[in-house]
Amino acid sequence: MRQKQSPILNRRVRQFLSRPRVARLATVGSDGYPHVVPIWFRREGDDILFGSDRNNRKVRNILVNP
Repeated sequence: MRQKQSPILNRRVRQFLSRPRVARLATVGSDGYPHVVPIWFRREGDDILFGSDRNNRKVRNILVNP
């Protein structure tokens, strides 16, 4: 029998993330330097989603160094 997992985000964090906000996403490039960009996002349950073109630097950085 599977145990019920507790939510990752508590009620206060969910409420905070439900309002329109701009976040900053930081990734590390192959050169070891940080790459920080503003992103728009939305929350679905405990998932935080944002869109991006697959060729953008932030996506390439995430694919190489999750």
